Amino acid sequence: MRAAHDTDQIWIEARLRADIETSMFSLGNLAEHGWHSDAPRAMQFWVNRDAGHVLGVSNEGMLMPQMAGGDFDAVRPILKGHHILGGLGETNQLRALLSALGLEGQRAPMNEDEPQLSLDLVDLVVPDGPGKLIPFEDADPSLTYRWRKAYAKEVMGMDDLRATKIADRDIPVFASSDRFRVLVVDGKPVGMTGWNARLREIVQVGGVYVPPEFRMRGHARRALALHLNEVRQKGVTRATLCAANSSARRAYEAIGFRQIGQFTITQFYETVLIT
Repeated sequence: MRAAHDTDQIWIEARLRADIETSMFSLGNLAEHGWHSDAPRAMQFWVNRDAGHVLGVSNEGMLMPQMAGGDFDAVRPILKGHHILGGLGETNQLRALLSALGLEGQRAPMNEDEPQLSLDLVDLVVPDGPGKLIPFEDADPSLTYRWRKAYAKEVMGMDDLRATKIADRDIPVFASSDRFRVLVVDGKPVGMTGWNARLREIVQVGGVYVPPEFRMRGHARRALALHLNEVRQKGVTRATLCAANSSARRAYEAIGFRQIGQFTITQFYETVLIT
């Protein structure tokens, strides 16, 4: 593999789109930050065009491989001197890459192999029930801040300090990006839903959260279905997501999602220098 050049840009995007549902983090970062950005989630790439392999690494150090059957042992010299924070990718590929880099034993608050689900929005089921969606910015920011912090602890495994930093970072972005919605029932906010990434034709669901006192009432599936229906009317045709637990998976399957594979999300406590 070699470092990507500007002349590889069109090829890289086409290659990632060929496996779009497992490339949404890379493609979403590209859509948001473009090329040669110094933003934490902007991307660097290495390619083997003959083999059809792409390795992406965000500026903050997240590995994003799209190189099935690749020579993962050959990646270590390429990444020598880079600080790695974790990885996002199809499970077999990412686990092989982490092993080749000697990173499988790193302490990580989040280190999950999760079922990846997909839905053609023609098959979306919008369940009956109360409530409507409002823009994220119209909800009480102190409430959504607490929800995001709770999500970081419960789903991402973060301690209080790291969860606070995540909420500090994310809430202003959520409020300004038009990617998140809040479900309100009888005047009371009961949960939120949103996208990790959105392209013209597909969204990647992320950040769905219902606080414990409002669970087991179908709020998560209704909130997500209403949000998907909203973007379906704007031309989005597909959605993908990872189910963090069996309860979430049942909710997603109830509105039409079906498993297509396995996806791994891992984030270390601290970056690790590749030597």
